[in-house]
Amino acid sequence: MNQSAEIPRNTAQTPPPRTTEATETLRAALKVTPRTYRSSVSGQNVPSTCNYVLDSARDDFLQCPLESFYKHYLPFNPDKAVVAAALENLRVGGLLENGPDGAPCWRDFHGPQGETGTPEPQTYRPLKYICAVLQGGTIENRQPHCEFVEKPSSTTQSEQEGSSHMVGGYLRMTESTVPGHNADKEQSPTSDIAVVCEFRRDLERRLENRTQLLTDVVHGLNSDPCRNHMYGITIENQEMSIWYFSRSHCVVSDPFDFTKDHERFVAIVLSFLFANPGELGYDADLRRQRDENKDICYVYKIGDAYYRTISQIDEHQSGRVTRVWKAIEIKSANDLRIKDGAPEVVIRDIWLQDGARTEKAIQDSIFASLGKVAVLLNNEARLKDPGPDDDPRMIARINAAKSGADWVGALECVKNRRYGDYFLRIDSEGFGAKTKDKAPNTEPGADIFNPTKYPTVQAAKLPGANRSSIPTSTSNSPGHGEPRAPNVHREFSVRKRHFLVYTEVCVALQSLADYGDVLTGLEHAVMALRLLFLAGWVHRDISAGNILLYKPPGGTSQGKIGDLEYAREYVYDVGGTIGSDPKTGTAIFMPVEIQKSMTFFDPAENEIFSLTPPASPKPNPPPVIHNFGHDLESAFWIFLWLLARRVEPVCRHCVGDCGSWWEKVFQNSLEPSQEREAAFTRPWICFNRLLTHWTAGGLPEPFRLELANCVNYTVMTLFKAYKTRGDRFDEPQTYHDLYQSVEKTIRESRRYPDAKLRALSVFGQTGTKRKVDGPDEGGEKKRSRTADDDSYVLTRSQVESQGEDN
Repeated sequence: MNQSAEIPRNTAQTPPPRTTEATETLRAALKVTPRTYRSSVSGQNVPSTCNYVLDSARDDFLQCPLESFYKHYLPFNPDKAVVAAALENLRVGGLLENGPDGAPCWRDFHGPQGETGTPEPQTYRPLKYICAVLQGGTIENRQPHCEFVEKPSSTTQSEQEGSSHMVGGYLRMTESTVPGHNADKEQSPTSDIAVVCEFRRDLERRLENRTQLLTDVVHGLNSDPCRNHMYGITIENQEMSIWYFSRSHCVVSDPFDFTKDHERFVAIVLSFLFANPGELGYDADLRRQRDENKDICYVYKIGDAYYRTISQIDEHQSGRVTRVWKAIEIKSANDLRIKDGAPEVVIRDIWLQDGARTEKAIQDSIFASLGKVAVLLNNEARLKDPGPDDDPRMIARINAAKSGADWVGALECVKNRRYGDYFLRIDSEGFGAKTKDKAPNTEPGADIFNPTKYPTVQAAKLPGANRSSIPTSTSNSPGHGEPRAPNVHREFSVRKRHFLVYTEVCVALQSLADYGDVLTGLEHAVMALRLLFLAGWVHRDISAGNILLYKPPGGTSQGKIGDLEYAREYVYDVGGTIGSDPKTGTAIFMPVEIQKSMTFFDPAENEIFSLTPPASPKPNPPPVIHNFGHDLESAFWIFLWLLARRVEPVCRHCVGDCGSWWEKVFQNSLEPSQEREAAFTRPWICFNRLLTHWTAGGLPEPFRLELANCVNYTVMTLFKAYKTRGDRFDEPQTYHDLYQSVEKTIRESRRYPDAKLRALSVFGQTGTKRKVDGPDEGGEKKRSRTADDDSYVLTRSQVESQGEDN
């Protein structure tokens, strides 16, 4: 290896930590592909997103013995001869020497300076000189791609808005990933940070050190689409740990004393310095480029085609980030000219559990089922006398739909095979890198963020160290015999990157400015849910981001449902061998039964009204299985949320009182608030709040009362179905008449002019406060009453007499 010149002695400071509180974990899942709930944090700034992800990730960490981490997670394992040559080079450079007892020791991490006290920013600066010597060495068939940078309290340059990011130290790519970047004159781009390093000499701040590392890595992974995984290093006094962060799991090694185990330290640093970009987590099929305006764009290789991003449509910033881009096909990875005749497309970049069905496969299965329905609808004789290969459940759903006049449109749509219009069509798909599988001997890292539980020994003589206590990797440490605290069991399955290309560029419902477009999207979404009912599928993640509006040039607006990742064929196990569904979906639109993990139907409660003696023992309530009614309930919550956001209370009392109540109804939580449950189970409370809210917002009396009545009717219909269905979850007749109740509410709100429904939020978002005007003179006429109106309309006096039970 190359020799090194004399290295200057001693001169790393870490930024203030961003700490958050740990959150609850998800409950055990059903015997299907494990899914977790979604929480939308799109649009938040980076620190806020980091706090959310930190909360979500703390209970998901694993810990493993250092040897397992070394063999399984490091980019590569340098052989012993390479490590020995590197150690010799460090001796030549004067950085590794013999101590008073003749044992090898670091020059700058041993000796009298530990007694005098050196300022903390200078304590770990010698690592820079050690890395410089190691980087100057040689390894056969490899070259160094990283260099150590130590700039305490300096910020990095990020491509993501809302960023405020400082790193104590890092290994940076020697060749920048950002085209045209000048390393001598500009800040280091976040995308160039291959390995994040955080140091704390004071052991009382080790929790801050780990939290800061997590913040650094979350920022790096979320802000860089080109990153598959990332590494980190923490040093707390003399104890060093190595971290691996991926889209499937995160793991940290047991600590080791880097001031004594020089061979292991050098092997680890060499592995990082000489790793190639792919080994360090950079995706070979995705690269950063600059477009004709010199702005950063990303080039995706999907199959044999290349696509250049135009703008970002959406992003779910969680541990497994989903990105949605508007893009266009180009000629090659380095030729950004648009391919002749290429239309704009949408690219969805997700991480899918290895072995799980892809969204395209799910969509193809849904369309195949609807194709079978079309065959039956176009063959009346076969429908009346089905053959042995015909699915009796499909026949039952078709017959249930044919019994309702409101199903004519959906049935005609299937007969004419136009069902594809109501779903976001997938044009093509591709696959990228996979995460590493879980190493042997890994265990839940219950104590990673509770270091006070670690056994302690006397601290080593680091400059100015607090010698009260220090964790050590002795036989009493976690991972060496002492049982760790129990954690929620997860499989931590391998995940693979999955790219989807859609030819229809749509706008999500939550991003639409025109209220008429919102209602169109919702109406067509309910139609899509009717089609899923006929196909025998449930979506399980109906949200304002998954309902889309497509506006073709010169054509008619069309609402669509996308993101079928969570969709599955609905089969209720009448034998009772299946467990309750896991909580899936977007939290603020999640059905209350799913949030509570229990059904509203109570067999014991029904026995009160029975003439027969109660069963002994009392029957257990049925498991909560995501059914067709739950998808409809999510659509209803979306409608209520979007409408409540657009009617602004004008008096301070209503802003503080009613607005606060709506905030509690739409909480981003796995558990329903009392207000949300009350709004669904005691609808007059919701009804009264709506009247108060809309009165303050200036909506006219006839419209206000009738719309509130429709909302009340929809809630009662959905809730009554839950209560009276019992365990007849597989009987189509218990679902088929629910769809019109949601559609009626949507149609009723369409009667009010869009110009009157201002797109202002009542949830504490800033905006110009304006009074909502009443209808124009000679405005829209009140619709004619129908016979079924009397079945659900309550007068205002009736509502007030019932009172509010919250």
